Amino acid sequence: MPKLLGEFLTVNSAMDGPLPMDESNHFGAQPGPRRRRARASRARLLEFLVINRQSPVTVVDQVATAIEHLIVTGGLKSGDLLPSTRELARTLDIGRATALSVIARLSAEGFVETRVGSGSRVRARSADLLTASAAPAPSSLKRSQVPGAVAIQQQVALLDTLPKHVSRSTSLMDLQGLSVATPFAPGMPAIDQFPYHTWSDFCAKSWKHATAAMLETRDPAGYRPLREALAGYLASARGVRCTADQVIIVSGAQHAFDLTLRVLTQPGDRVLIEDPGFLGARNAMLSAGLNLRGVPLDEEGVMVPDDNGGAKLLYTTPSHQYPMGRTMSLARRRALLEWARRTSCFIFEDDYSSEFRYDGKPLPSLQGSDEYSRVIYAGTFNKIMFPSLRLGYLVVPEELVDVFLSIRTWSDGCPPGVIQAAMLQFIERGAFYSHIRRLREIYAARHSLLCELISERMGLMLSVVSDPAGLNLAAVAKRPIDDVALSRRARNANIVCPPLSQYFVQAEPQRGFQFGFASSNEAQMRAAIDRLEVVWGQGASTAT
Repeated sequence: MPKLLGEFLTVNSAMDGPLPMDESNHFGAQPGPRRRRARASRARLLEFLVINRQSPVTVVDQVATAIEHLIVTGGLKSGDLLPSTRELARTLDIGRATALSVIARLSAEGFVETRVGSGSRVRARSADLLTASAAPAPSSLKRSQVPGAVAIQQQVALLDTLPKHVSRSTSLMDLQGLSVATPFAPGMPAIDQFPYHTWSDFCAKSWKHATAAMLETRDPAGYRPLREALAGYLASARGVRCTADQVIIVSGAQHAFDLTLRVLTQPGDRVLIEDPGFLGARNAMLSAGLNLRGVPLDEEGVMVPDDNGGAKLLYTTPSHQYPMGRTMSLARRRALLEWARRTSCFIFEDDYSSEFRYDGKPLPSLQGSDEYSRVIYAGTFNKIMFPSLRLGYLVVPEELVDVFLSIRTWSDGCPPGVIQAAMLQFIERGAFYSHIRRLREIYAARHSLLCELISERMGLMLSVVSDPAGLNLAAVAKRPIDDVALSRRARNANIVCPPLSQYFVQAEPQRGFQFGFASSNEAQMRAAIDRLEVVWGQGASTAT
């Protein structure tokens, strides 16, 4: 879609493809199918043409460009009858002269043909223009000629360059059926503690007072009142320095990272990730055809690379490193930011569970210390509220806002406006902060309990290494074990504890497991530990 359309069309995506038929649009005698389709086409076209009166683009250009787009994308077919100029003027509330100018422009550019007494129809030649540069028929193509086939083959081949311990069979563990009811499920919040009634009240009020802006989602950055509230919340809670204009509403941290890759990288570019690091980020990089390199950790967090080798982006989780659970030191944060300035590399800060720290106050975000506009910051409500909410946020440097929004406009839409409005009320009325405070107390107790259970029941095999924060903890093996095989045994018993070795890219993998504690209460944890002892048995001492 031309950039121009984004300035005034609010629901034009629904018109992509052939216009739907509507056989209820008639009076009196039943017209024939062709006449019914023509009437429906005109009605649907008028329904989706929306003019932005504040746009600097003239009304003639807005309407004409919108109709051209529908013709090019197949929304209007050859021979389709356009609304009359009187119908256009009346429905769009424009002058008859303006409507005549729209048709005159379309006719001059070869998109429509006008005949006295027959109206204006889409010209057959304009449809032919669409197929002039079409690809050959599939039967005549070799596999290497299929658009995108070579790139896809290269992306798949990248998986074969990874070490054996991160092959497809182990790095993409079978998590079908994973839910909050699955013991030790990583990243799962306590759904049993969610304030359903409060949230449903806000959702009901959001629907009751829904505005056209909420339902149309005109702004690709998301519902502005929510972005304004987020800018204030992030400043006070995480030390993030931004305005509402820098906040983009997304469906979660994974979506934020995917959008960032689309903006900042091209296939073949070098990108860096913590080693060990988050599988979702690693798989997104590989899927984008990027040249992935791991950066090892030490006690202070991800190490500062000596040379970025032309890397475009570094992915990091400084508040609670995934999967090891350590917090990046202030000194390392400063050194990493200076490295990013020196090498012109961007840093993607995934602040996925920063609200939950159980020993002292959390350190401010990395973005809050960034003086060079090198940090892209992402967070999510899904880990606080519930996973299917699909609501998160991205904070980008001012210089990159326009390009992020441009790419976002063509790649996807915002989460539902009414849900964003309900989230705004949840924050402004204080329910959000009350919920976080309550969860901190519950998660702190559950974290402490799981640490005790691992120490008491598995202390000869495992040692907890994570800081008291987040929704998960890491426990490393004290002696050689096959953590992949043991993890599969646990999965067969409906317990999820992913092997730590699968998170390593190039560094020598540590053996151990990741345990989620947020979604399991005391009884569930104790029962799961009992089952693990039975399932693992002597397998816990299997050497690799």
